[in-house]
Parts: sequence; C-alpha cells; structure tokens
Amino acid sequence: LPLSSQTGDSPVQPEPENITNPLNQPSSLPSSGAVSLLSGRTPSAQIPQKPELDFLNMPQATILSPKRRSDGIRLSADIDGGVLAIDRRLESLADNGTLIASKRNSTEQPLESVTAFVLARVTHRSGLFLRTGFGYTRLNERFEDAWSSAEPITIPDAITAITITPAGDTLYEQGDLEGILTRSRFKRHFNTHHLAGIPIGIGYAIQPIHRFSAEIEVGTVINVLLKSEGVIWSEGTEPVALDDELSNPYRKTLGLSLTGAMKLKYAVSDQLAIAVGPYLRTFSGTWTSGNYPLRQNYTLFGLNAGCSLSW
Repeated sequence: LPLSSQTGDSPVQPEPENITNPLNQPSSLPSSGAVSLLSGRTPSAQIPQKPELDFLNMPQATILSPKRRSDGIRLSADIDGGVLAIDRRLESLADNGTLIASKRNSTEQPLESVTAFVLARVTHRSGLFLRTGFGYTRLNERFEDAWSSAEPITIPDAITAITITPAGDTLYEQGDLEGILTRSRFKRHFNTHHLAGIPIGIGYAIQPIHRFSAEIEVGTVINVLLKSEGVIWSEGTEPVALDDELSNPYRKTLGLSLTGAMKLKYAVSDQLAIAVGPYLRTFSGTWTSGNYPLRQNYTLFGLNAGCSLSW
C-alpha cells in the first residue's frame, strides 16, 4: 500500500527529479560537432568568416588628370603668354659697320618682349603631344640721342666797338664779327617690332602626381610678318624713321625661330589646368636686309604662363 493510505493525514510527496550530469545528456549535434565541443572548439559552421583583403584592387588616391578619349587621344586648347627679356646682337658686315654698330648700341636699349600664343594640342596616351596655332610677339626698345655741335661763324657788318666822345657822342664801329655757334638736341623715342607667326611644337608630358605634372617641349615658329616702328641711326649722320621704306633696314618677313620650354602644370579640375615655366626663343636668320652693313639678331628668354582646357 502507498504511504498515504497508511497515514491518512500525510500528503503525497513528489518524486525527486532525475538530476543528471549535463555531459551525459544526449547531444543533438552531429558527431563532428560533438568532437568539436570535446576539443574546446566551435563548430566550423558557426565560425564568422573575416573578409579577405584584395590589395591589388584597393581604392587608390584621387588623381586629377585630363580625360582621354577611348582611342587614347586627348584634345586641348592652350593659351600661353609672358614677358621676356631681350638679348640683341649686332655684327658688322662692312667697313663702316663697326661705327654704325657702336652708334646704335650707344643710342638704343632693348627693354622687354611680350608674347601671346593660341594653340590646339593633341596628346597621346604615351605622353607625347603636338601643338600648333597662331602667335604674336612684340619687342620694345628705347632710342635716346643727345647731340651737340659747335662751328665757327662770321657775322658781317656787326658792331665791333662803341666809343663815347668827350662831347658825349656815341660812335659805333662796324665790321665782321667772328663767333662760335653751338647747337644741342636730345631725342627720345620708343621703337617696336611686331611679329606674327605659326608655332609648331612637339613635347612629352610626364604622368601627373596627384594634381601636379610636368612637360618639356621643343619646336619652331614660322615667322610670316615683321613690322618695325621707331627711329634708329643708319649710315648717314642723322637718325632715320623706320616708317620710311627707303631708310628702313629691316626685312618684312623672317625665317624660322627655334623654341624650347619647360612647364609645371597644376590640374584645377579634370579639364582645366594652369602652367608656368621657363621659355627660350632664338632667331636663326638676320633681321636686316642684304645691303645693310649690320647683321642683327635676337634671343628671347624668360617665364611663360598659360592655361589648358581639355575635352
């Protein structure tokens, strides 16, 4: 009989729960998972995977450079210009050329040159580029001449002496009077040389580093027009005006001039860039006509600045 039936007032005691070791409970994991638990490792299915780093395809720093077309060609429009120093050379070609050169060097002084170019550019993906367009150059010079002369003269029937008599009368003696006549003059004029030409240049552009890049260029300018204005000393004893075609010793056109330049460029955007760098231009032929006793030539050098618009 149960215990409750033996003692009428005793409640039924609940059976104690079956407490077992958790390690002895059956596992719902597969055998591999059980092995993992026993070995102290988490099953591979629950291990979070770390993202793999692709160092070859990591994002690069932003580099601003003009866009290229699909065929690797980039088109640009350039504007260059600057103020350049002038180196002038006069070389005697005749017996009287040395005297004329000395007179001109003492009365003429080169000042500065102003240049401006508008060019179209084609750039290949390799960095090589070709430029051509139209250019204008003006050379400024100052002419200063201080001249004086003295020559003896004779004034006829001039009063040579004045005498006052005791009676108070004034007597005048007349005759030829010898003297010296002095003349002086100072003249200043600004001379200009206007040139128009077609520049052709080839160069190489170094790949940009962030926003900066560099270029080197050599080329030539086909000079199609030369117009000179002002006053210079010529073969005579007086200055001559360059407006007079008979006395103007300069040619109407010039040959080729050689150019060289280096530039440091800064990309404002992927289409617009500004540049600055040294520039050199030298003329291969003489500026004077064949019958003039002097050979005259120029070299221009200084800094050029400009901008480039690409598309």
